[in-house]
Amino acid sequence: IPNIDKVFYEKITINYLNQLVLLHRELFPVDYSRDYFKKYILGKNYNSLGAFVLINNKKYLIGCALWEICNDTKFRRYCPFVLYEKKWYNCCDKIEKCGYLSTLGVINEYRNLGVAKLLIQQFLDIIKKEKCIAAFLHVIEYNKAAQKFYEKIEWNRIIEKHPSYYFIRDKYYDAYVFYKVLMENMAY
Repeated sequence: IPNIDKVFYEKITINYLNQLVLLHRELFPVDYSRDYFKKYILGKNYNSLGAFVLINNKKYLIGCALWEICNDTKFRRYCPFVLYEKKWYNCCDKIEKCGYLSTLGVINEYRNLGVAKLLIQQFLDIIKKEKCIAAFLHVIEYNKAAQKFYEKIEWNRIIEKHPSYYFIRDKYYDAYVFYKVLMENMAY
């Protein structure tokens, strides 16, 4: 039985690249290159957070969150009108930052124990410190468990699907976009 008290969270370093690649292959149907993961570990405006356990003095990656800090143009592309409804946003005259969560995953043995929820909370805490005004992500249309998870933790869903967002094994899949506005009470 996994012991949730033994899970700790920290930035994923290049030393854990192989574990990150293997974890991703286990959790997701998309096969990304090693350079994709290096970008999240080493790249400017890219970040990685791992959930680890220590077994026999060796760290094992059991979950991850990978994200980028992007400008609000990307957010507006996938979440049209969300920010325009905010009076404070319409008073801004500069480009704002947003956090795009590329992947979030936890191995089966540690699911339903709060690991993913803690990864999300730490992701949000970090991007708030970066002065991001919103966070968003895509969920493939058939992943009902992920959709329920984001709804449970109070993320909003864009009702219309984003068509053909994923291309996996020679087939296109639609995606839903989930978002969370972080700066609700900004002065204007």
